[in-house]
Amino acid sequence: MKHRFTRFALAAVLTIGLAVGSAAPALAKADTPGHRKNGKFVPGCSVTELTTESGGSDIINALNPTYHQDTVNGGGTFDISFVLADRSCPELTYQVEVYDAFGDPVVDGTSTPLATSSRDGDLTNSTLPAPTVTVPSSYTQSCVTVVLRTVNDSGTTLDRAPDSFSNDVCVGDTGNQKWF
Repeated sequence: MKHRFTRFALAAVLTIGLAVGSAAPALAKADTPGHRKNGKFVPGCSVTELTTESGGSDIINALNPTYHQDTVNGGGTFDISFVLADRSCPELTYQVEVYDAFGDPVVDGTSTPLATSSRDGDLTNSTLPAPTVTVPSSYTQSCVTVVLRTVNDSGTTLDRAPDSFSNDVCVGDTGNQKWF
């Protein structure tokens, strides 16, 4: 009888221990934002954020859009920060496109930017500085036209800011453009 009780107690302890031990990672995952990829949990943004305009893929504004024209050599640099509805997603690309301000209106999929820059998110910040865009020296105007995008791994634009047009940023502008 003593032998049976010991085996039973050992089996019960092991069963309870396995149940508690296997639940701990599930509980941690429930508190950690992320999604499943290839059957495994991946910390990061939700499937909704990676496929639609929401949370970390939703551009709600921009900060400090600044064009620095090189009046001697032509071209210049453009700086801006994305403002997102939630923390940025490491699985998304945040892209800045700079166009000729005096050219044709920007048409998605047709217009060619003068220059671009992009970066991935960091799952920490909802304000994300873009890398400086270097405008080619062949461009000599004092304004640039700008479009911001969030793009997923499939190359799909999830959000475009401004939504249906573009913003001109000129030397000396104070950043009063609407980016949503």
